[in-house]
Amino acid sequence: MWKTQPIGLRGWRERWADRNNEQYQRAYDAALGAWQQRDTKLRRLRAAASEFRGSADAAVGLSLEFFPGEVVYTVLPAAELIEAEGRHIAGLPRPERAVLATPDTTLSPVLADGLHVVDAGMVVVTDRAVVFLGHDGVREWMYARLSGVAHDRRASFTLMHTVDEKSISGLLLPPAAADGFRFHVTLAFADDIGERPAVVAQLDQVIAAHEHARPSPPVMVTSDQAPLTAIVTMLSLAMVVRRVHPPNLASEPGVTARAGRRRAPAGGQ
Repeated sequence: MWKTQPIGLRGWRERWADRNNEQYQRAYDAALGAWQQRDTKLRRLRAAASEFRGSADAAVGLSLEFFPGEVVYTVLPAAELIEAEGRHIAGLPRPERAVLATPDTTLSPVLADGLHVVDAGMVVVTDRAVVFLGHDGVREWMYARLSGVAHDRRASFTLMHTVDEKSISGLLLPPAAADGFRFHVTLAFADDIGERPAVVAQLDQVIAAHEHARPSPPVMVTSDQAPLTAIVTMLSLAMVVRRVHPPNLASEPGVTARAGRRRAPAGGQ
């Protein structure tokens, strides 16, 4: 057990504790910031799932004919129409009803194998349908004819499955717009089939699970916990610093720098 600390090493235990505690605190602050950001997002979705009912004003100016009383949930200015090469392709997401996708990772814009882009345009989500307005025409998916909606968990595409299942088509969204699109489609589809309460309950479960995952504050270490190996690390760092920045003797008080060999005293050999 250390009773005294040699000159030059005094406080190495405290420096070890300070360095480790700073690392723990930075990691905790980063984790807590990410947690708070997702918590805010989930609670906004929860409020919208309870209160948002679409907007008739959002239909103004759109080059689309609306049914009487039809309201708009969201408009996306850029999207791509995609189609599947067949009805049974391995690896594609399964269709679901009133299930809200709440990924906490960034989605990829890459399509899965077996899907290809056929047109580009804009998307309007209403309380009756999802409508794609492209360069080559209009594609409409009425909720009454949908058996389910399939949101990919890794990429930013959504497939619409119809009751007749003659073909599978859907939309590829910019990754930044995919979450908002999926939320509004899920909400509108749930309203049409009378399942909005199920979406709200699902969000409540996600929020509850997220609360349990809140990062815990770090347990700080004390100087008494410093291992003896820490002094080796401190010495190694000090030696590296001395090699990179050697002391300047000329700047030290009472020291004069001389070039060449030291002269011998007078009268010496």
